Amino acid sequence: MKKYRLSTLTVTDKELCDDRQEIITELICTMERCVTDAKKQAYNASLTKEERLQAVKWYTYRFAGLSDFLVNAMGVEVREENGFLYTQSLFNEIFYLETSLKVEIRLDKEEQNEH
Repeated sequence: MKKYRLSTLTVTDKELCDDRQEIITELICTMERCVTDAKKQAYNASLTKEERLQAVKWYTYRFAGLSDFLVNAMGVEVREENGFLYTQSLFNEIFYLETSLKVEIRLDKEEQNEH
């Protein structure tokens, strides 16, 4: 472990990543875990639909921050073989979960109002 000062801050570096490629790989793996964990929460029957939606939103925000750092701060684009942005493909999965839960909640409320 390495510690150093950055202006008035103390930085503790566990030295888990030695180079840029390892950082990029770790970011992508973390983004993939966000999608996997969002799916688990979206279908977690022990939570209400509202709780599941809030959990999925949390992963959406986390994913967005990681993606922003990867693309805008590091200048990295990750593309699939077909040329489609991999980060967009991952985001689409989370967006689908979030949208589906919103629709389910809205339909449940409309059904309750009808009765």
